[in-house]
Amino acid sequence: MNKALLSGISALPLKERLFGSKSSVTNMVKKRGDGHSGHEPLCESFPSLFATSLEKDAWVSNVWSLDGVGDGWTLLFSRAFNDWEIEMVERFMLKIQVFRVQREDKDKVMWTASKSGAFSVKSLYSMLESGGSLLFPCDSIWRTNVPPKVAFFAWEASWGKILTLEQVQRRGYSLANRCFLCLSEVETVDHLLLHYVKTRALWSLIFSLFGVDWVLSGSVKDTLLG
Repeated sequence: MNKALLSGISALPLKERLFGSKSSVTNMVKKRGDGHSGHEPLCESFPSLFATSLEKDAWVSNVWSLDGVGDGWTLLFSRAFNDWEIEMVERFMLKIQVFRVQREDKDKVMWTASKSGAFSVKSLYSMLESGGSLLFPCDSIWRTNVPPKVAFFAWEASWGKILTLEQVQRRGYSLANRCFLCLSEVETVDHLLLHYVKTRALWSLIFSLFGVDWVLSGSVKDTLLG
């Protein structure tokens, strides 16, 4: 789903895309000059809904009903939703209901990497330079005396790519996401490897063996960086 819809735009032009490519440039969005923007597209916030959408490449004009009385979104999906998906669908609908299409507004492209909204090579260079300095635990993964399979697993875990129920949902499969170990939390990489009760106990045991007092970070990558 399009990044513009999810980037916090309170009014969208009719030519803006509602469902778009996940590979589109994240910093070039259509928006109004209200200074309000977000960072995550709907296809990432609601991957299972995106997988079942019948209009992944639809324009806003295709899914916005303009009857003059009850204007609103008319979205189509490939199947009926399961009981455990109703809450997610409600959150999705609440999120998109705040966006209203203003028919009198004209399209306006803003370059969000600069304060003026105008593109410049300097702003692009600054954005790329800051992005290249993002920390990643390369040394903790690749420059250690561990088997290659362990290193590759740590690399995938750092990127959140190991096969959890969350990842299965992102691939379009319809199933309830509940950890099979604790039967209460959502099954994510960070939950399984860091925050599950028995996992935390194992980490505490390892730290105590080395005489280390350590507070686990919120993610696998941050933990390896520490």
